[in-house]
Amino acid sequence: MDRYVRGITLLSQLCGVFAAALIAASVVIVCQMVFVRYVLNQTTIWQTDFVTFSIVAATFIGSPYLLLNRGHVNVDVLPLYLG
Repeated sequence: MDRYVRGITLLSQLCGVFAAALIAASVVIVCQMVFVRYVLNQTTIWQTDFVTFSIVAATFIGSPYLLLNRGHVNVDVLPLYLG
C-alpha cells in the first residue's frame, strides 16, 4: 500500500510539473504571437488555439497536484470585504 501511495504522489507531482510547463509554453507562445502580429504584420494561425487548449489542459492536468497539496482554487472577495 505504501508503494501505491508513493506512486500516486509521484504521478501527481509529475502532473503538476507538466501543467506548469504548459503554462510556461503558453506565455512564450503569446509573446511570439504579439511579436508576429504587431512587428512582422503577419497573421497567426495556430497560436490562439494552442494557448486556449494548453491552459484548459493545464487546469485539468494540474488538479491532482493541487489536491496533493490540499489546495483549493477559490476567490476570497466576500470575506475580504466583510472581514
